[in-house]
Amino acid sequence: MSLSLPDTPSGAPSKSRLTGTLVFDILLGLGVIAFFGMVGFAALQEVSDRNSYAALAAAWLDGRLHIDKCFDVDCVTTPDGRVWVIFPPVPALLALPFVAIFGISFSGFHVIGGMLLALSGVLWRRNFRALGLDDRMSTWLGAAALFGTPAIFVVLRSDLVWFFAQTVAFMLITAAIHEALHRQRAMLIGLYIGLAFLTRQMSIFYCPLMLAMIMNPTLPTVRIDREVIMKTLRIALPVATAIGLYFLYNYLRFGAIFETGYSFLEEPAEGIVPNDPIDNRLNTSGLFSKDYVFFNVMYLFFQGFHLQFTGDQTLTPVRLDPWGTSLLAASPFLMIALLAPVRRELVIGWITIAIIAGITLFYHSNGFSQVNGQRYTLDWLPILFLFLGYAMTQGRFEVARLLILYALGLNAVAFGLMAVVV
Repeated sequence: MSLSLPDTPSGAPSKSRLTGTLVFDILLGLGVIAFFGMVGFAALQEVSDRNSYAALAAAWLDGRLHIDKCFDVDCVTTPDGRVWVIFPPVPALLALPFVAIFGISFSGFHVIGGMLLALSGVLWRRNFRALGLDDRMSTWLGAAALFGTPAIFVVLRSDLVWFFAQTVAFMLITAAIHEALHRQRAMLIGLYIGLAFLTRQMSIFYCPLMLAMIMNPTLPTVRIDREVIMKTLRIALPVATAIGLYFLYNYLRFGAIFETGYSFLEEPAEGIVPNDPIDNRLNTSGLFSKDYVFFNVMYLFFQGFHLQFTGDQTLTPVRLDPWGTSLLAASPFLMIALLAPVRRELVIGWITIAIIAGITLFYHSNGFSQVNGQRYTLDWLPILFLFLGYAMTQGRFEVARLLILYALGLNAVAFGLMAVVV
């Protein structure tokens, strides 16, 4: 009887497996280069007078809070005739030095967005390394976080106010998680969360998760001692300052600390406006309503990639579904996060996701307009990235690579179609 010996030492990868790994790595690298190339091309095509944060920054330089001219549809006009940008102000602060140099016609938001995306990628790679993953896994998951989710889409549209704000908030939340996983300076974490709140308001719900991440994991979850009190206060101080500044900002603009300006978007219904679903929703059901829940649930979890066709033979592509693609259909690798082991951060993280996602299910817009994603998920996707890091093993990584390449490929197809169909 003969005994066949393996071609490679026990536990060593075979030559064919190494070749497959190299091919996958090359495909990932080409994808990353292609997506940054898209950002560069968008930057070359960017025109001025598109992002109202430039108008807001210019107004600040003139010593006022209202703007002369709105560059988007979501500014509001108060009874005194003044025009206001209703969104939180931090992205305008980021644009301020560029507007001071180049004027209100500054058109480099794609460049800023691309730099923020690159920084987020570096931080996420370090985050995954801090969670115990090796270099290859960390690189793949870092790329997936940027290019297999709506993060890249909002950068490609960062010449517009809504998308630029999400790009900024995503980087700030990423920075807060990075700090919690590394040096754990509570005051700096609070600063990042405070700035994120002044960019996307629901970032405020990250505070309990950040506190849980910097507490000693060997100690009981529910306890009150000096360490808990001091770390809570250090996170809370800059966050409370940010909330106070936002209240003051609202009061100076609209005369009430809780008035953000969104209520001015609602107008009495004067009949249905053709091809304007957002205004029709606002003018009939309002900003928040249970009427939106079923629609938003279907698009968040189940709706697939959809290119619409028309013509006598239904062969002419018209447009991609402007309501987007569900998270599970566009980014299936995220399902691996469901396998994360139970721990303190996991419980608090899922509660945070439920709160943020639950609120947006009642919101009049699910992110419209968008392609191949649900961009409002960026408010809580960083938490799911954490869970993905907790759940990842070498065996799961073999599957994850295929799902990540699929997600990147689908995004590439979507963006290509977006450029050629109406």
